[in-house]
Amino acid sequence: MPTSSDSSSQSIGLVHRAVHAMIAKIPYRDDNGAGGVHPASLITVDADGFPSSRIVVPRQVAPDFSEIRLNTRAESRKVAEVRANPRVSVSWEDQRGAGGWAVAKGQAEVIPIDKGQPARVDIVVKCHRLEAMSYNERVMADDQEGWKPTILERTGDHRGWQFASGYAQLTDLAQGKKRRSG
Repeated sequence: MPTSSDSSSQSIGLVHRAVHAMIAKIPYRDDNGAGGVHPASLITVDADGFPSSRIVVPRQVAPDFSEIRLNTRAESRKVAEVRANPRVSVSWEDQRGAGGWAVAKGQAEVIPIDKGQPARVDIVVKCHRLEAMSYNERVMADDQEGWKPTILERTGDHRGWQFASGYAQLTDLAQGKKRRSG
């Protein structure tokens, strides 16, 4: 466990930067996107209680992953599902090289932005958990096989993040230590 809040904050910043770096390197071109947004999967829960996943392009991802914003048509199924159950996940997959993934979990809110036809809304996800595992960016909770993700959780007051797992590996990363092989 971290011995000082400064050390923990620096390592949490390493996680945020590594996950943004992974997302930025996922091949994608979108003239409407700004600042390195890339496709992700938005996972909601449907009326029958099953997960529903669809590809979306978030228009904004906060540097610390505290908030993710995307927009869509007001009458879409994803909006109905978010209104019925605001617990959602947004995930990215890195298929380059050894690969990696990141999942942000949180509470979503639907915010009207345009009353035109078709009406548009923002879906704003306030993230409370970030899980990441990337061989390319060296983000994982163990230094052996990489089967455990680094997990950050927001504190109850939502002012900051804390490690749920993965601190030791990031400490090694920050100090430039190489992962052990086999």
